[in-house]
Amino acid sequence: MKILQKISILVAFLAITATSVLAQETQNVEVSATILSAINISDKQDVKFGNVAAGSNPEIIPNAGNTDVGPNAQFGYFKIEAANNQSLNITWDKTGAFDLTDNSSNTIEYTPAVYYNNSSNNASGSSSLTSGTPQQTSSSGELYIYIGGKLDLKSETSGTFDGDFTFSVVYD
Repeated sequence: MKILQKISILVAFLAITATSVLAQETQNVEVSATILSAINISDKQDVKFGNVAAGSNPEIIPNAGNTDVGPNAQFGYFKIEAANNQSLNITWDKTGAFDLTDNSSNTIEYTPAVYYNNSSNNASGSSSLTSGTPQQTSSSGELYIYIGGKLDLKSETSGTFDGDFTFSVVYD
């Protein structure tokens, strides 16, 4: 009788366990993606201070004008084309002052000033931009970046000084 009870308990246990093992649930997971147009950068123009006098304080401010610069001075510029009304993260590798050098390794200090406008290609209507601060493209997918800055002419050394810095643009 004890053996029969043990067998009955074992059969009941196996029946309960088998029912639990056979219980199953399913869940569907939807996968979606929004493909945005590629980011395109065009119409690049370099920053040029022109011929400046030693001891002057040359400055180019895209939305306000120039001070102590040569007659052919120009602010830098490029146009970004991306998806309409999308946030872009714009960064550059040299966010503070950095040195421009000449052929003899003499240096002068350049501090960039970067501006943006997403409503038109109009530097005078642009606003100051900080590296890493997202900005939205226009309804036609455009964003304009303007680059100016100032030179610190600590050195009285004459010559042609240059340098560069790199911008990166990604969807935010």
